[in-house]
Amino acid sequence: MASIVVLATLATVTPGCSGGATDPDANPGGTTDASSGGGPTGADGGSSGSSGMPTGPGAFAKGDPFDYAKVKTRSQMVASMLTAFGYATATTPKAVAVDAEGLGYVRVMPASGTQAEAESAALDACFVIGGAKACGLLASADKFVEDENKLAATLTHVLAKPAALAGLPFVTATVRTTKTTAYNALTGFKALALSLDGTVVSAPTSSTSAALTTAAEAKRVALERCEMQATFAPCTVFAEGNAAPIYEPTAPTWTPQIRWKDKVVHISMPGTTDNNFNANVPGYLGQVANGQPGAIFLASDGAGGDQWGSGNVDALALAQCQQRVGPGFTCFKYAAQATVVMSPANIAAPMAAGVAHCESMPRTDCAAHLAMGCTTGMRYTTHMGSVKLEMCP
Repeated sequence: MASIVVLATLATVTPGCSGGATDPDANPGGTTDASSGGGPTGADGGSSGSSGMPTGPGAFAKGDPFDYAKVKTRSQMVASMLTAFGYATATTPKAVAVDAEGLGYVRVMPASGTQAEAESAALDACFVIGGAKACGLLASADKFVEDENKLAATLTHVLAKPAALAGLPFVTATVRTTKTTAYNALTGFKALALSLDGTVVSAPTSSTSAALTTAAEAKRVALERCEMQATFAPCTVFAEGNAAPIYEPTAPTWTPQIRWKDKVVHISMPGTTDNNFNANVPGYLGQVANGQPGAIFLASDGAGGDQWGSGNVDALALAQCQQRVGPGFTCFKYAAQATVVMSPANIAAPMAAGVAHCESMPRTDCAAHLAMGCTTGMRYTTHMGSVKLEMCP
């Protein structure tokens, strides 16, 4: 069944080892200072009653309590994030940024962040997620930032291509310094990946990790681990090697790096280095091919374990993984025998976003959404040259 394209975005619609074990490399490489948005959407409200303001439905004035239902140009993208990220009840720094079409980003910072950082992160992410359209602040904390009839004039923010690691967007100043300092200390092949939600992952994760063998491997591992740790995937490579950042805000990655359609363990596993894979998996596959029972467990930081032979292979493989997984990460089953059983539902981070994981994050096409576990529904896609809402079968 062919997908149906909604030519106008929803911005104008109310969205209703037999001992074998893989080590991640050392410490977990992902730092997420994200959480993000909640008020429910609804029909446009009445007049704000403010002097000089429009008297029609949806009018609001600068400093009024933020109520998304009063915004005329609304979108599924923002509405879903507001609900999923608990914006209405969040007490930490938070902000909402939108573009002229109503697409945008909802940012709720951790308590360690500042209100200015929340606003900056929302504006930067808004520019990227909406398809490189200028953005402005709709809400800061619990207040509207501008009068409704003056909002359009404030939509001027763009995110330029960062010239140095210090330009790492979407994060607090503390995370930016910590992650870029650690990345600078790495030697050999390396890469740094990030998500709009503030997840930042390096590969390798530390200077004591096993060396990666190629630049391509470094990018693959960083992207896959980022996608398993981020609320919003796919991730995009920010930097590789010691060169200036390659991140281009106008051309982010919209297709997942992880091959979610894989049904058989073969050339690599998500987040697993080539050395770990080659040291453990071929032998495992040989045993299960000969009829031995087997299981593989992985974690989002790249840790893993496999077990074949007699006994409870699931429990033994899980134990191998748990010996190596970093703090804050959980092991999940990747394969039974040679059959891949992992799905996006096994990954805690995207599932924490609830329906926003599917309803707010743009991906290349309906196939990319389906691979991420997003079934029938209205989805944002980019394959037609811009971010558009499309009915995916």
